[in-house]
This record gives sequence, structure tokens and C-alpha cells, in this order.
Amino acid sequence: MGFSTVKIYVEKKRREKEYEEIKKSHRSPFKGKEIFHKDIFLNAMVIGYYKKLRSSLEGTRHDLFETSVLNSEEEWLIKSIAIAEKENLEILLNEKEILKIAEEYANAGILILYDLILGGSPGDPLKKIESYVKKYPK
Repeated sequence: MGFSTVKIYVEKKRREKEYEEIKKSHRSPFKGKEIFHKDIFLNAMVIGYYKKLRSSLEGTRHDLFETSVLNSEEEWLIKSIAIAEKENLEILLNEKEILKIAEEYANAGILILYDLILGGSPGDPLKKIESYVKKYPK
């Protein structure tokens, strides 16, 4: 069962800076993606989850994309993170809470993703992301 069509939100300041700069930079592996905000969001969410960093959305919120653009694997990635976070399958009955968890992990993870792609250190952004993930085993 998929999500109802609702909006995924980010902090307005993060949308205007991190998401837009990642989208536009020639260094970014996300440049030119058809549904780039979704791709950036999912990667930021996974990094946030991986590092166990969640950050509540503060200030003005901005819609980033609608859940209707997610495929079934992406929906289950979001749901799986919520299940792991709550350690309970009952979270599947609360779509709003599932999406809040995803938004909060992405809100923290976007700062790390931004630094990996656009930070001062040289190197291929994809290789930096891969190295970052390998450096922090669970």
C-alpha cells in the first residue's frame, strides 16, 4: 500500500541553499536529474539515518515534492527507516509520523551531503560519498 499523495517538506532556508546548490552545481551527481529534489532528499535521509542524526524542521517550511513521485522501492525505504526507528510495525499505520521521521533525517543529512559534494575538499563527489559511508560502519 503506497502513500497518499502528500507533500514532503524541508526548511525553506535549506531548500534555497543546500538543495538548490546541490541541484545546480556542475560538481553534483544530481545535476540534471528529472526528479532531482526527490533524489537529493532520499540520499540526505539515508545519510541522516546512517549517522543517527535527526533534526526537526524549524522556521518556514517549503514543499519539496509530492509522495506521488516515489516508486515502491523508495516508499519502502522511507517506511523501513521509520520501522527501524520505532522498532515496531505499528508505525506503518501512521503515515504522517513516517514522513516526519524521513523529513527529520533528511534535514540533518542534507548538511553532510552538501559538504561532501560542495565542501572544500577536492575529489569526485560520488567517491567522497562512498568513502564517507564506508568510513562509518554500523
